[in-house]
Amino acid sequence: MSRIKRIVGEIANHLEPVRKWLDGEDARDPATKIREASREASQAESFMLSVAREIDRVLREEFVANRIKGTAYVPARFAVFLSSVADRAWTGQKRVFLQETLADIIFQEARKLCGAKLKLTLTAISVELRIDGTLGDEELYVRPVSDDGSDVTVYSSGSNKVPSPEGAGSAGDTIYDPARGRRGAKPLYFLELFENATRQQRIPVYNSEVTIGRGGAGSPVDIPLTGEPRISRVHVSLRFDEKNQLWVTAQGTNPTLISGRLLARGESTKLKPNEGIQIYDFTLHYKARPRRRKRNAKQT
Repeated sequence: MSRIKRIVGEIANHLEPVRKWLDGEDARDPATKIREASREASQAESFMLSVAREIDRVLREEFVANRIKGTAYVPARFAVFLSSVADRAWTGQKRVFLQETLADIIFQEARKLCGAKLKLTLTAISVELRIDGTLGDEELYVRPVSDDGSDVTVYSSGSNKVPSPEGAGSAGDTIYDPARGRRGAKPLYFLELFENATRQQRIPVYNSEVTIGRGGAGSPVDIPLTGEPRISRVHVSLRFDEKNQLWVTAQGTNPTLISGRLLARGESTKLKPNEGIQIYDFTLHYKARPRRRKRNAKQT
């Protein structure tokens, strides 16, 4: 544990240059500075830095201040999604320690955002490590859990339990399963999610009808878009028909743009491959699944 504690101690030193880089005060990527250090960062250190950067970004999006009352809000729960490879590297007591440490880091950074004039409306933050099987080995992302009754996964399978691989954490880890337990299922298509022109993730879609929006208690959605309160709880719906064509319908009162054209509420339009759905700072690009060509029967 002493090595992990040392790593955690260094994360605090990493966060300030990360914040300056995000704010544009320093043009040099802090990751470059670390690589230029005399010793090469270990995989664990690189992982912790990646988490710290993502935490900093998410906290800024979720931080809400009430300067009249002198209070500030951040979600009480966060989920950190790892690839299957990274998940196997953090198991047992090491995993528990990491979750508690990340919770402490988030809480401390939230207090720093408050400054001297604001006070957080909560006294503790919890973190859960989960698996997203669609991520690459070094990819990860952090998602806040704003509502106690909401699910933090995309196409979540609820409490889907499967036996853990040999050498992994306790049996029955919760994993991300967009196919909802259907063995051998292939996605109908993909959505590439961009936020502020930065690619966030590639989402496989298995169901013919899905919903996209801010979501919340009583209004669950398949693909949640967090951090923008103007997004409707159910903003748009998608339908993949029997002819393999994708239709998008505007459900919310706030704007939905298809290739720059405003889609009126209740209006449906066919989405072409590589065409995008723009919802404020988010854009979802439709990617058709490559289909195998059927071989022509041999002539006799």
